[in-house]
Amino acid sequence: MMGAPPPAGFRRRERPPEWAIPCPLDYCRAKAGTPCIGRTTGRPVAEGSHPSRLDTWLTNQPAA
Repeated sequence: MMGAPPPAGFRRRERPPEWAIPCPLDYCRAKAGTPCIGRTTGRPVAEGSHPSRLDTWLTNQPAA
């Protein structure tokens, strides 16, 4: 149907919230809004972010 919302499988993947900050790892250097890069492969990591990036993002969130 024209004008109908796209099926769930066709929607763009949302960016993880931790991508709002740059990756803290020296070898990664991923900027805000971009995926983390693997040390040995030079490709984006499968998880999208290194655990330290997620930890850094979580510790900087305001208390609810």
